[in-house]
Amino acid sequence: MSTVPGLPSAGSSDAAMSLEQLLARASRLLDAGRVEAAGVLVGVALGMAPDSAAALALQARCLLAGGDAEGALDAAREAARRSDSELVRTTLAASVDAAAAGRLRTARLALRRRDLAEAWEVLRGIAGLRYEDRLFVLVCAYTAGRPVLPAGDREEVLAWLLRDELDEAAAALGHGDHARARAATERADAIDGRCLLAALLGAEAAYRGAVADPTRSGIALRPVLADLRRAGELLRRLDESAEFRRRAEPLRARIGPLTRHVAARLRAHRARELIGRHDALVSTYAGRPISAFEASNARRSLAPLGEDVAKLRRQCPPGSPEALALAELAGAIRSLQRQLERYV
Repeated sequence: MSTVPGLPSAGSSDAAMSLEQLLARASRLLDAGRVEAAGVLVGVALGMAPDSAAALALQARCLLAGGDAEGALDAAREAARRSDSELVRTTLAASVDAAAAGRLRTARLALRRRDLAEAWEVLRGIAGLRYEDRLFVLVCAYTAGRPVLPAGDREEVLAWLLRDELDEAAAALGHGDHARARAATERADAIDGRCLLAALLGAEAAYRGAVADPTRSGIALRPVLADLRRAGELLRRLDESAEFRRRAEPLRARIGPLTRHVAARLRAHRARELIGRHDALVSTYAGRPISAFEASNARRSLAPLGEDVAKLRRQCPPGSPEALALAELAGAIRSLQRQLERYV
């Protein structure tokens, strides 16, 4: 007659093993990683003594090893109703931890979907386990919105909630893939835009995108400036944390001067465009008489040009080369407008 190694068979001396012997053998099998075989022996033991706290505790250990935290919790609770031994208390505590961790993962998925109602129901179930883990307490406060968490505690929750995106962003930056890092931080922001680490990683990604191609000039600098300004906005989110302000200081020192430099280059480019528009208009009518109709058209073209010049002048630092050039251009536009008034 064939037998399963490690298990008692009919007609063998093992079949007459005492409860204690069965549990001892099951425990050895479990320690050796033979979870299924240990579970069979525990089942035999429970058939012999359904109320055995030791057998129920060992059943809980088998279920834990097999990944069934909820089943383990049920078995451990049954054992605790029958005994207060050290073994039972230890097994119950391990089962509570495992079940709470599983439920916390479920709550995390709900929070990532922004389903606060479902998350809160799951968390209430964990609270019934008398689970007092620090992260659980913080997640409960985060979900309920009270008490309001200090920045450091909130960041601890968000690091747990957004770890997929944060890990991806950090790895992408490590491999020089700023676009992927930026996409990951934007996904984190879509879940909760208050994460300071996501802001720091996002600022680094935006900065690297800005400096990726140093040959860009003229109008091609617009996305560069947009990236730099985005990086600056993200860094300002870190002001509430002294730790993150310190971590961001080297990046801030690079972004500030570069933003001003690129903005100046773009203003100079825009000033040249406006001067070109003015010169093109003047050359259209230069050296010949013009009709009242042409003068009216010219005045209509000068009006928006004058508005664009005034807008750009407000953006230029006083005394800068582009500010001086625009002041001269504004005077030329006013002079030309006065000349055209004679034809109306």
